[in-house]
Amino acid sequence: MCILLSTVRDLIALWPSRKVFVDDLLEQGFAMSLARVHKWAQLGAIPAKYHQGILMAARGRDLPVSADVLVQLHHSPDHKAYGVVFQRNLDPEIHHVPTPQNT
Repeated sequence: MCILLSTVRDLIALWPSRKVFVDDLLEQGFAMSLARVHKWAQLGAIPAKYHQGILMAARGRDLPVSADVLVQLHHSPDHKAYGVVFQRNLDPEIHHVPTPQNT
C-alpha cells in the first residue's frame, strides 16, 4: 500500500478523523482544539513544538510518520514541493513531486 504525503493536510488525514488526531495530541499532554488542527491544515504548517507529540501519536497508531517526513513537509515556502511516498513496512522514500507552482 502506497501513501503519498505532499501537504500537512495529507499528514493529518492519516488519522481516522481530525477529532482523533486532537485526542491523540491531548493524550500527549498538549492543550489542543479541533479549530487549531483545522488552522494547521489550512496554513499547511504545524508549529515545531507539536512535532514530537505527533511522532509519538503516529507511532502509537503505526502510522508512517517520521521526523524526516515532518521536515520535508515544512521544507519549502509553499509546504508542497516534496511528496513523501510510503509503502507499508518499508522505509519512507523522499521524492520530488511536481506541483502547479514548480512544473
